[in-house]
Parts: sequence; C-alpha cells; structure tokens
Amino acid sequence: MISLEHFSTRDLLQKSVSNPNQKGLTEEQLSLAKPIKVEGCDDFFRVYIQIEDNTIKTARYEGSGCAISVASTDVLFNLIENKNISEVNIIIDTYQKFLNGD
Repeated sequence: MISLEHFSTRDLLQKSVSNPNQKGLTEEQLSLAKPIKVEGCDDFFRVYIQIEDNTIKTARYEGSGCAISVASTDVLFNLIENKNISEVNIIIDTYQKFLNGD
C-alpha cells in the first residue's frame, strides 16, 4: 500500500496510472466480482472484493478507462483495503460528497 501523504495530487495520479497497485488479480480466492460500466464514457472495470470478518481484505480491479478513472479507482481501492466496512462506508460517503461539491 502506498502512503498517500508523501505524494502531491499530480504525483499520485501519475503513479496510479503508470504503475497501479490494485490492478490485476491475485492468487487469492475472491468472494465478490462485479462488472461496472461508467455511464457516458467507454470506461469499464470488473472489481474484485474479498471480505473477511467485516473487513475488506483484498480490493482489486481489471479493465480500462481514462487516466482519471484508472487513478481514482486505484487510489480508492488502496484506501479501502484492510479497512472494516464501517470505515469504508465513511470513505465512500466522503468521496461522494467531494464529487458532488459538498
């Protein structure tokens, strides 16, 4: 997992696009797989989430999209991995508020 405080926004986006941490599958048994098609663009991702004891143990994705979509998916999955579901809900709620300009 990358430490987000050591990167500027630009550096973080560039690193997440050029060398994503969370892209690609692992050998682990994954418990949830879901295709996600982004409305209004050609982005398409298949996300893989493994949950154990109310904690996201693995968060991975495959697919393609624009640089912002790939980077934000990678950063989000980096943030939610090894967090319990209530922490993940707070992260996602905060992110949705950010997207809506709140």
